[in-house]
Amino acid sequence: MKLLYRILILSVLIGSICVQGSVRDYSGDFKLAEQLFEEQDWELALKRYNTLVKHKQIGPEAQFRVGECLYNLMKYDDAIKVFKKTYKRNKDTYLAPEALYGIGLCFIALKDWKKAEEYIFTKLAAEYPGYKYAKKTLMAEGILLFGKGDYNSAVEKLVDIDTKEGLFYRAKAYFALKRYLKALQSYKELIKLYPQSDLAKFAYYGMGDVLYFSGDFKGALYRYDIFLTKYPRSELKDYAKFKLAVCYHNQEDYLTTIEYLRPLLRHKDRFLASHSNYVLGQSYLELENYEEAIKAFQRVSSSYPNQRISALASLRLGRTYTLRGDSTQALIVFKQLSTLYRTGDFAGFGDYLAGSNLFLAGRYEEALDHFKHIVSYYERSQLIDASFAMLLRTYNHLANYEMSIAIGNPLLKRIPFRKEGNWYARGIFYLADAYYYKAIYEKSKPLYQEIVDKYSEPITIAAALTGFGWNLIHENRNNIAIENLQRVISSYHTDTSAVKSAQFGIGVAHFNSQEFMKALDAFEALQRTIPEDPLSAKALFYAGKCYYHLEYYARAIKTWENVLRQYVEQPIAANAAFEIGGTYFRALKYDDAVTYYKLVINDYPESPLAKQAQLEIANSYYNKNDDENAIREYDKFVKLYPDDKLALDATIGLERSYYRRGFQDPEKMKEFIEKFQASELAAEAQFNLGIESYEKQDYDKAIEEFRKVVIDFPESEIAPDAQANIVECYKKKEDYRSVITEAEKFLSYFCDNQMIPQVKFSMGMAYFKMHSYKEAAETFKSIKDDYGESDFASSARYNLALCYKKMGKSEKAAMILQQFGEEGSGEKSVMAKIQAGIVFMEKSNFVKALNIFETITPTSAKESAQLYELMGECYQSLGKEADAIQSYLRLKALSLVDNPYQVKGLAKLAVFYEKQKRYNDAIDAYQRLIQVSTNGQVKKSANDRIAYLRQHQ
Repeated sequence: MKLLYRILILSVLIGSICVQGSVRDYSGDFKLAEQLFEEQDWELALKRYNTLVKHKQIGPEAQFRVGECLYNLMKYDDAIKVFKKTYKRNKDTYLAPEALYGIGLCFIALKDWKKAEEYIFTKLAAEYPGYKYAKKTLMAEGILLFGKGDYNSAVEKLVDIDTKEGLFYRAKAYFALKRYLKALQSYKELIKLYPQSDLAKFAYYGMGDVLYFSGDFKGALYRYDIFLTKYPRSELKDYAKFKLAVCYHNQEDYLTTIEYLRPLLRHKDRFLASHSNYVLGQSYLELENYEEAIKAFQRVSSSYPNQRISALASLRLGRTYTLRGDSTQALIVFKQLSTLYRTGDFAGFGDYLAGSNLFLAGRYEEALDHFKHIVSYYERSQLIDASFAMLLRTYNHLANYEMSIAIGNPLLKRIPFRKEGNWYARGIFYLADAYYYKAIYEKSKPLYQEIVDKYSEPITIAAALTGFGWNLIHENRNNIAIENLQRVISSYHTDTSAVKSAQFGIGVAHFNSQEFMKALDAFEALQRTIPEDPLSAKALFYAGKCYYHLEYYARAIKTWENVLRQYVEQPIAANAAFEIGGTYFRALKYDDAVTYYKLVINDYPESPLAKQAQLEIANSYYNKNDDENAIREYDKFVKLYPDDKLALDATIGLERSYYRRGFQDPEKMKEFIEKFQASELAAEAQFNLGIESYEKQDYDKAIEEFRKVVIDFPESEIAPDAQANIVECYKKKEDYRSVITEAEKFLSYFCDNQMIPQVKFSMGMAYFKMHSYKEAAETFKSIKDDYGESDFASSARYNLALCYKKMGKSEKAAMILQQFGEEGSGEKSVMAKIQAGIVFMEKSNFVKALNIFETITPTSAKESAQLYELMGECYQSLGKEADAIQSYLRLKALSLVDNPYQVKGLAKLAVFYEKQKRYNDAIDAYQRLIQVSTNGQVKKSANDRIAYLRQHQ
C-alpha cells in the first residue's frame, strides 16, 4: 500500500515542468499532443509527440515532452535516455537545464541518490548557476533528502517552497517526524493553493493518514470520508475504506466496520485482503458472533500463510474456539501453533510447561518469555492464573521488581482471574513481595492482608503473614510485628521457609527497638537451630552488632570472626570483616583496621562495601600521618571508582594529604599545585599552563587549560582572562563559530568585566569572517555606542562601515569611512578613505571616488600602490587616458614585490602604451613588471609581449 502510494506521487511530479520559450506557430498535431499531455493521457500524448521529434522547429520540444511522458509512465530508464538526447542536442536553449533536471528526477524515482545529486546539484548547478537556488531545485533537493530518510533536512529545504510537490513532500516529512500538526497544515496549504491538482487528491488522503497514525480516529473518519466523497474512483479508495473500517472498529461501531470490510475481503492486494479479513474477525469476535469470527480468522490462516498476520489470526482463532466453548478444537489449534511457532512471539499452548521447566532449571530469562506469551495471548486459558503467578515469581527471582509491578498491577484489573483459587492468591503474594522489595510498603501491606483474610492455603498464608510482619517492622511498629511473626512460628511451623524469615524478623524488630539482648537471643537461637542455612550467617552477623551496641567490643569482634570462619562464602562475611575494621578504626588501631579492610577488598571484591573499605584504608593511613601511603590509597580509590559518590571524599583526602606533605617540602607543594588543578590554590597555576600552551601555539591544549580555570574557578579574578584567552585561541585556529560561542559565554559569565569591548570585537570579526555581516554590524555598533571610550571603539567603527558595504548599504558605509578617514590619521585613516573611494567606484561614481582619493596622503608603498592603481582605474573609466597613464606610471617607482595593485597597474600601463603605439614605453612597462613579480606566468606573458613588440617596431 505504501509502495503504491509513493509511486503514484512520483508519477505526477515531473508534469510540473513547463515548456517555455517564445510563442511558436504550433501545428495541429503538436496542439493535440499538448492537450493530451494536459489531460495526463500519457500513452496517447507519447505517440503524438514521437511523430513530431524530427520536426525542425518543434522537434526539440516534442522530444522533451517524450521524456516527460515516459517519466509519468514510470519508464524512468527510457526517460533518462530521451532527456540525455535533449540535453546534448539543445545545450544553448532553455531545454538543456530542464533536461538535466528531468534526469535528476528520474534518478530520484529510481532511488539512485548519487546520480540524482550528480545531475541536479553538480551538473545543473555548475552549467546553469541560475538554477542552483531556484525553487524547483530546492524542491528536488528536499524530495531527495526525504527519499534518503533525512526528514529534518528535507523540511529545512522545503519549508519555504510553495509548489504543490514541495508542499506535498514537506507534509510527508513532517509526518515521518511525527509533527502531525505541521503535516496537516502543509497538506491543507497544498489543497488551498492547488485544489485541482492530482496532488490535492493525495493531500486529502494524507490528512486522513496523519490523523489515523496519530491515534485520532474520529478525525481520521472525517478526513477519509471527505476523500471518498471527492474521489470515489481513486486508486486509493479501497485503502481509505479499510482505514475507515479500522477507525469505526476503534469507535466500537463493529457493524459499520463489517459493512466497509466486506468488499475488500478478496482484494487483489493480498496485504489489504488479509488485514481486512483479520479486522473483520476481530469485529465479529467483539459482537460474540463466534462462527463468523472463526470463518474470518480461518481465511487469513489458510489463504495468507506467509504473512505475519496469519500467526495472529491463528492465535485469535484458538481464542475464539475457547470463547465458543469448543475446547477440543481450540486444543487442536494450539497444538498446531506449538508445532509451527516453537519460539518467538507466537509460541503455542505448551508455553506453560516449557516456562515451568526453564524456571526449575534456573533459566529465568527464557522462562519469562513463555509466561508472558500466555498472559498476553491466552487471557482465558485455564493456566492464566498459574502463568500470571509464575511470571511475577520469575521477575522477583531476577530481582526485577519494577517489571513485576508494571505488569502485575494492570493484569490484575484486565484478566478475568479465578479469584477463589490458590494460584491467584500466590500471584497476589508475588506482587506484594515486589512492592515490598521496592520499599512501597503502603502497596504491599494490603495485599499481604488480603491473602491472610481470604485464603486458606497454609504455605501462602504463612508467607503473607511473614511479609505483613516485615511491613510492620519498616513502619517501626515492632511490637505488633513481633506478634504477627510469633503467629507464623507457632501456627505454621511446618513451613520452614516462613518460620526462618519470621524468626529472623523477630530479631530485627527487637534490634530496631534497641532491645539488643532480646535481639541477641533471637539471632543466636536461629543460628543454633539451622546453622547451615544462609540466613543463619546474617543472624550471626547481627548478633555481633548486638554485642557491639551492648559495648562488648571484643565479643563483637569474636562473633564477626566466627562469621568469617563459618560462612566465608556468604556475602554477609564481607560485612563482618568491614565491621571488625571499623571497630579497630574507632579504637585508633589503624594497622588492625587496615588488615580487615584489605580482607574485604581482596576476598570480597564484588561486595558493595569494597569501595568503602578502600576509602577507609586511606583514611586510616591519613590518621596515622602516613601521607605517602594515604596518597597511594586515595589515588587508588579515585582511579578505581571515578564516578562513585565517595570519589569526592577520596579526592578531598588526597588533596589534604598532598597539601600536608607540601608543608614539609617546598618541591612537594609544586607537585600539589600540578596534581590538583581543581583546587582553589591551583587557579593561577592552571592559568599559567594555558599561557604556556598558547605561547607554544598549541591552541587546543591552551583552550583546555583555560577552560578548566573558568569551570573550576568561576569566582577567581583571572577567570575572565581565561575565558577571553579561549576566544583568542579560537581566533588563532580560525574557528569562528567557536569564537562566537565562547564570546557569548564571556558576555554571559562576566557581564560587567572591562574586557567586554575586546571580546565583542573578536565576536564581530568572527561574524565578519563567516560572512554574517548583519550580526557583525550589530556587534560593532554596540561597541561604538556602548563602549565609545574603549580602545576598540575606533576599529569597531571602521569595521562597521565594512559590514555595511558587504550588506549593500554603500552610502552608509562610505559616509562612515570618509568621516573616519578625516577624523583619524595614519594607516587606518588612509585605508578608510581608500575603502570609501572603492564604495563609490562600485557604484560607478568615479568622480566622487577621485575626489576622495586625491585627498589621501599614503604612508607606505603598499598604500601608494593601491591608491595609484585605483585612481588610474577611475580615470580610465572616465575616459581620461592621459590621467590614467600618469597614475599607473607612478607605480613604476615603487619598490614592491608581488603587490597585486602594482602588477595590475603596470600591465594596464603597458596596454595603454601599446594602443598608442608607444612600443618602447610599453616594453619599458613590461620590463618593470617582470622586475616586481615572481609569478612565472606573469613573467612569461610580459616577455612574450616584449618579444612581439620588438618584432613589430
